[in-house]
Amino acid sequence: MSADEAKRQQTINLSAGPSMLPTSVMLEAQKQFVNHDDSGMSMMEMSHRDAGGPVQNALQYAMDATRDLLDVPDGYHVLFCQGGAHGQFAASIQNLVSPGGSVDVIRSGFWADRFINTEAKRLCGNVNIAWSGEDTNYTTLAPASQWNWADDSEMIHMCHNETIHGNEYHYDPILPPGAPVLSADATSTLMSRPVDIANYGLIYASAGKNLGPAGSTLVIVRDDLLGKARDECPSILNYARQAETMPLPSLYNTPPTYNIYMTSQVLKEYVDMGGLEVIERKAIARAGHIYGAIDASNGFYQNSVAADCRSRMNVPFRITGQDGAVNDELEAKFIEEAFKIGIEQLFAHPLFPGLRVTMYNALPDAHVAKTAEFMHQFFERYGQNTSSQNDDTESSYATASQIAMYGALPLVGIAGTVTAGSGLP
Repeated sequence: MSADEAKRQQTINLSAGPSMLPTSVMLEAQKQFVNHDDSGMSMMEMSHRDAGGPVQNALQYAMDATRDLLDVPDGYHVLFCQGGAHGQFAASIQNLVSPGGSVDVIRSGFWADRFINTEAKRLCGNVNIAWSGEDTNYTTLAPASQWNWADDSEMIHMCHNETIHGNEYHYDPILPPGAPVLSADATSTLMSRPVDIANYGLIYASAGKNLGPAGSTLVIVRDDLLGKARDECPSILNYARQAETMPLPSLYNTPPTYNIYMTSQVLKEYVDMGGLEVIERKAIARAGHIYGAIDASNGFYQNSVAADCRSRMNVPFRITGQDGAVNDELEAKFIEEAFKIGIEQLFAHPLFPGLRVTMYNALPDAHVAKTAEFMHQFFERYGQNTSSQNDDTESSYATASQIAMYGALPLVGIAGTVTAGSGLP
């Protein structure tokens, strides 16, 4: 093992985005960076117009792997675009909602509001809130049966996973016939579980979480929705323009070629792992470790999200003192002591105080186990005087070797057991 690999193994990177990438992918990229497949050129120096060349081959593989992993039905296009999810906030409206038309929003937290405030209010005649979690401070989510969309709505926008508020839809809503088109921002959760693509007219995810380095955006759009873009829609955001290029889609303009190559390598890793059912089992078990540490702390660590919609990807929490109030000094100490043992990026979003553990697919299982163990030890040092502690807590935490055996659920002990498709403890 090289010094670089050893340092990488010792460093626990909990960045919420851009996130860490699989070490095997990084090493292969490093090996190929200057002289890709003995071509004398780097992948980032090659033309996307070379029919059958390395760039187009990487794009083709990324599209095929996406279809295979997500079981994308016939009648959908898989595109790789630019502009991130923010670009798709505008693109979804410009392609699916007529000028002056109405859109509905599932108001699940910060990123749903971002869609409303950056693009929907500006580009739509009416923005209706089909459901809002504001009353519970976004600690709950509602099934589609509780959504109340407007009769004239042309699209319903939802966010699969709120990285700041820490809630997540672990299933795909089913709308009745005649309902508006369902559009999902799945940026921070796509490729962490199987998805029923047929439930959506549009689903997209910017890379930088589970899809490779930031800079490209995966867009999956139903074919019957193509060709409906507004006249004022910028051509680069026009799904039909991106879908109709030859010999492959996504070549309307110069795509982020190296990013797509890296995404193709990340997707290959997922295929080799056994697919999204395997990845989901891992995600459930890993999240269970962190929520187990929180729930075992008798209120020292606080996460108020309802058990059935706790995010498997992003776990925000606060630390409280003896008086039950948030203790900023203890949170600063938590970050400081974690950093000393190699745990990095524990801070929450700059707009929201607190702490956050992020567990995208590339994070090693052993790093999750070490983080949970640190949380337990920190509680032992500073939280014992908040309330009485269960004497059996120590034995309830799985070891690094146990968490690696994600197929052997249940894993997480005192907070309850979990199975694929269930709510987290």
